[in-house]
Amino acid sequence: MFKKIMYSTVLVAFVFISCKSKKMEKKEASKIVFQSQKVTKEIHSPDKSKILILSYLEDMNATTDFDYKVISLKSKKEVKSGKFTGVKIEWFTNESLKGYLYQGIIEKENPKQSFEIINLNQ
Repeated sequence: MFKKIMYSTVLVAFVFISCKSKKMEKKEASKIVFQSQKVTKEIHSPDKSKILILSYLEDMNATTDFDYKVISLKSKKEVKSGKFTGVKIEWFTNESLKGYLYQGIIEKENPKQSFEIINLNQ
């Protein structure tokens, strides 16, 4: 019994000692490159009478500069256009858009509104 334990211990020690590892060559660190790209999205209003066309540059910034256009599908005329800087724009009602503002790290409750309503009738 003692011979078996001693034999296996010596065998395991021999295997670990005799294994030589090759030095690993230091490879170049892989570089992560973020590319910005121009994005255009079309979002229909809740009643499908208007379309919101958003154009923006998709990159690693927290805020995005949106160029938006609202076009009436019946008359094919531009209802409203403009620029908005924030996080996101979506339809609020059929006659208004909701633009979310960037807030960053909030340490305490901010009494300021976190979104902006853009009326199309003005």
